[in-house]
Amino acid sequence: MKKTILIMVCCVLGLGGMALAKDYLYIPTNNALQIVDCETDAVIHTIPGYNAYIYQQFFSEDGSMLYLNDWRNIYAFDIKANQFVATYPFFSDLNRVVLMGNAASVDGKYFILSCQITKKRLNIPRLNVLPPQMVIYDIKKREIVKSFETPSVLPMIITLRNDPNIVYAVGIDMYKINISTGEVTTAVGLLNPAEGEEPKNFLPIWNMISPGDHGLWSGPYYTPTKMGYLLVDRNTGEISTVDADSVELLYSSTVSPDKKYIYSVMDEIYKTDITTGKKN
Repeated sequence: MKKTILIMVCCVLGLGGMALAKDYLYIPTNNALQIVDCETDAVIHTIPGYNAYIYQQFFSEDGSMLYLNDWRNIYAFDIKANQFVATYPFFSDLNRVVLMGNAASVDGKYFILSCQITKKRLNIPRLNVLPPQMVIYDIKKREIVKSFETPSVLPMIITLRNDPNIVYAVGIDMYKINISTGEVTTAVGLLNPAEGEEPKNFLPIWNMISPGDHGLWSGPYYTPTKMGYLLVDRNTGEISTVDADSVELLYSSTVSPDKKYIYSVMDEIYKTDITTGKKN
């Protein structure tokens, strides 16, 4: 199956999906999902279903569903049938849930969400602001099955194919979280580095995971003296880093289908050797 390297260049650009041996871009607008055929550069479907500013998106692991979200809702699209299928609301006046990070569980049954939650009671002029929460939401039953406190808000959640109970989540640091037990441990110290290491400034916003890809997730980070890339192998859970040979300002990155290069972008696109960190 042919694959296309796709790089997110703004917060409302969707990732590419694959179907019927072709490549597509899924691009949310403010009131519809547009599907672009990568061979013809033409919009082949426009699917309405919401009216919102979309700032994140994520696929189901099997590639059948695409989920878009604003701060308060998740919008579900069946991308095999090219249909809008559901809205999942999370925000109400008394239970103000703001969606900060998200993923679908490997088995497709749950949303894994990082949330900021503020609770209010009727006729009581006081707000109860909860610590950041990870919420596990049953998609079919439309209900929260568990939630637990996390050390920080987690805009990036990375599921693992080899262990559906474990996710890596990026916030102030990168954490390893057991979504079955709620156990949270530090996997990589970013702003709170291990002794002798420099702090790493990371922008965990854009999800660069596509269904059926090689399973390598990447993201650029910056220290006081250099920049590098954080890499997660979703097939094994292995975490690694590679130092870049120069410093550029970058939003996001993705690994090429042959796993030899990292492509990264802000104002320009850079091609970096994934082993040596040298730009081509």
